[in-house]
Amino acid sequence: MEWSLFCRDFILVLALSFIIGLEREEDHIRRTRKDEITHYFGGVRTFPLIGLLGLVLYLIEPDSLTPYVIGLISLSALLLVSYWRKLSVGRPGITSEVAALVTYTLGPTVVEKPIWWPIGITVVTVVLLHSKPTLHYLTRKLPEEELITVSKFLLLIGVILPLLPKQKIPFLEISPYQIWLAVVAVSSISYASYLIQSYLFPRKGLILSGFLGGLYSSTATTVVIARRIRTLAAVSPIVLATGAMYLRLAALITIFNVRLGLALFPYFLVAIMAAGLISLAFHHWADNLNLPTEIERPQNPLELTAALVFALLFVAVVAVTRWTLMRYGEYGLEFLAGVIGLVDIDPFILGIVQGKYQVISAKEIELAIILASISNNFAKGIYAMFFGRLKIGGLVLLSLTVISALLLLAVKFF
Repeated sequence: MEWSLFCRDFILVLALSFIIGLEREEDHIRRTRKDEITHYFGGVRTFPLIGLLGLVLYLIEPDSLTPYVIGLISLSALLLVSYWRKLSVGRPGITSEVAALVTYTLGPTVVEKPIWWPIGITVVTVVLLHSKPTLHYLTRKLPEEELITVSKFLLLIGVILPLLPKQKIPFLEISPYQIWLAVVAVSSISYASYLIQSYLFPRKGLILSGFLGGLYSSTATTVVIARRIRTLAAVSPIVLATGAMYLRLAALITIFNVRLGLALFPYFLVAIMAAGLISLAFHHWADNLNLPTEIERPQNPLELTAALVFALLFVAVVAVTRWTLMRYGEYGLEFLAGVIGLVDIDPFILGIVQGKYQVISAKEIELAIILASISNNFAKGIYAMFFGRLKIGGLVLLSLTVISALLLLAVKFF
């Protein structure tokens, strides 16, 4: 190995293992002050030495790895003694010992892999070590059914999804793999918002409720807030939920069609900024807007029933879209976008993004997506008037109309 490469690897391993050791040292000091521990393994000096040991032993014989394996066995024996000592004083935790083994592997990883490998490993290790209180808090807060749901969903992603055929279904021109991939994408983004709402911010203000609810479902958020909050304070979070909807749509479209996502993002950005400004204006006008409000907990989007319903709805919308295009062309698509926008636009948008339609251009697809979102904005304004007070619903409808008008102007002139 060249001297310059060795120096680079030496410094990188030393720096990364020092960061891990520094985290362990701080944890030991903090817990010693609280009289929580009487014995611990390693700190700001031990971990760098372990990292350098792994690097040197690996470089001695990188082909057979005999010195490295002997060092690993010796280190494991030392860690076993340390763990036995901790057990004798009533401390069964093995976190520091496992972190030492991770540090030992940094040397070969720095030499053989791209630089982001060892850096990523170090960052994840430090975050996991430092986040013990947070992780334990989430463990206590997360109910058992949530873990079961996530396990089922991971099974569907890792086992079922790869097994689905990629051959396109006749007439639909879309494969079962693409159908379920759309379900996975929508459910994943919704689930992230669901977890944040339910566990990270269980007592959130209306503003945060509106934004996170928009990432989950802006229509459902509009109905819930309009029904529960019958004052001017309801307008701001409902409008912000629509801004979050455009952020969500931009992410979903980009996942399946980067070019289309980039083309639509400037228009969506106009809607997002307009929603933010209007929401901010109502935020200053309304009273008691910052008080936490109990909002209905949304349905878990990873429940298998919800996923299957979305899949069936997705197939139905794709079939209707293809039939409409064959029968009526682009004008039929625009009409369909307006009608479907009154209900749920996700299946329509993902279907048109993934489908191959020779009879329409990319510009017509962009316009159909925008029209569907505008139709959905109109529907949310009507819902706000029906489920809430007429005056509040009128302000919501007016605000969403302004956002839609600005969106259309952006499409026309840009």
